[in-house]
Amino acid sequence: MAATALVLCIPLDTYAQRTPCEPRVLLGAAAGFLRGDIPVDPELAGGGRFGLAKITGVSPEGSIHASLPFASNWSVMTEFAIGSMDVLLDRDATGTYVQRKTGDDLTLRRLNVGVVRYDSGQLACIYWSARFGIYRFAYRDVALNAPGGAGAIGVEVPVSESGSVFVETELYLVVTNARPPLTPAGVIANLRPAVGFRYRF
Repeated sequence: MAATALVLCIPLDTYAQRTPCEPRVLLGAAAGFLRGDIPVDPELAGGGRFGLAKITGVSPEGSIHASLPFASNWSVMTEFAIGSMDVLLDRDATGTYVQRKTGDDLTLRRLNVGVVRYDSGQLACIYWSARFGIYRFAYRDVALNAPGGAGAIGVEVPVSESGSVFVETELYLVVTNARPPLTPAGVIANLRPAVGFRYRF
């Protein structure tokens, strides 16, 4: 009987010692926004060789992620996200400024892997992450894969024993070649605010 009580007591005690900020296996989802002044290949956008086109406005992005702890306060995280952005034809082949949307969105998909660190606060968890991966831009059946990295800082608030909500701000940088659908070559920077939910196992 004593042995049985001891066996039952061990997992309960282990669970009781868990803190809301302790890294655990988790799954999460987030909704964010993309915005940026990113040049788009003008010929692909219908503006001819001497036209001018770019991404414009604020666009939604959805993402899912998972993480696995490997040390105290540290986890490995992988994330997949997809968003779409309006393309504005700024100037046509004649040099006339037309300022009209092309009717087709540029889609951005990204898959990255990195690390996340949690630190405990009084009422919430503060975390930061660094991730690297592939960013895929696609517009009118033309796609470009480019390497990039992202850094994020956020606040996570537990709402139950397993669930939490979070708010974060992420900055990502992508190095692109002078190939459609983007032009010219360079570094693209984008600031992405997001809110989401995580479930810990």
